[in-house]
Amino acid sequence: MAERAPGFENYTPSRLEWLTVLLNSAAPYSDALFQGEFNRIFLPKDDGKTLVLMVSYSKDIESSTLEERIKRIVDHAKLYAAVYKWDSWLEIEVEHRPE
Repeated sequence: MAERAPGFENYTPSRLEWLTVLLNSAAPYSDALFQGEFNRIFLPKDDGKTLVLMVSYSKDIESSTLEERIKRIVDHAKLYAAVYKWDSWLEIEVEHRPE
């Protein structure tokens, strides 16, 4: 049998990687509420239980509005995790990146 090309090896993603894909794929639908002044992406951390939520936003956004939106995104991520019963071990860190 021919050797597989790099990138075509069998791979089973971790629960954290799977959750990251789910959350990032849902972003265009949920972020439509934020009208372009707010961007975010989830990245898995190496510890296997932590998602890093990286948010970038306009410097003009009010801090109360920003914190409310971040809370909604974190709560949404926890709801996704709860569906799979992964909410007991999931941790979420937020990294701010003002533009």
